[in-house]
Amino acid sequence: MIRIFHHIGRLNAAADAMRAQDWVKAERNIEACFNQFGLQIPSRDAIPMMNMSAAVIYYRNHKAEPALKALEATIDQLRAGRVGSLSDASYLARYCFELAEFCAGRFPDHEPAFLAEASRAQEQTLPFNPRKVRRDFLSLFPLSPRGEDVATWR
Repeated sequence: MIRIFHHIGRLNAAADAMRAQDWVKAERNIEACFNQFGLQIPSRDAIPMMNMSAAVIYYRNHKAEPALKALEATIDQLRAGRVGSLSDASYLARYCFELAEFCAGRFPDHEPAFLAEASRAQEQTLPFNPRKVRRDFLSLFPLSPRGEDVATWR
């Protein structure tokens, strides 16, 4: 039981670091969170939000390969029905879709792979309004440093 609370504490610390845009600290905490249970990043045995958080953190730290792997694992978990409700799964799939598109813009060498993941994520969603999702997504996962124009990444 104590292990579970420690695990949640690490995940919360990673989330706090993400909100503060301290991406180095966020990466250390998310890796510690996975290591707590002896899991690799990404892991199909982790909760999907851990993989999604790892994908965002690696994206922000300019690490294309780990971001792609974490995104793939999150989408695989969605496809396998590892996310609670259909509504939660649809929202997470939308966020995966957005992150994959952002990654395609940031990592041109990996653009086809990220666009393929965007397509896989979109298959898992209910119909949605992309503008509303982008606004929700950016409030949940701050991808852009302050002052940087997100539109230039595409």
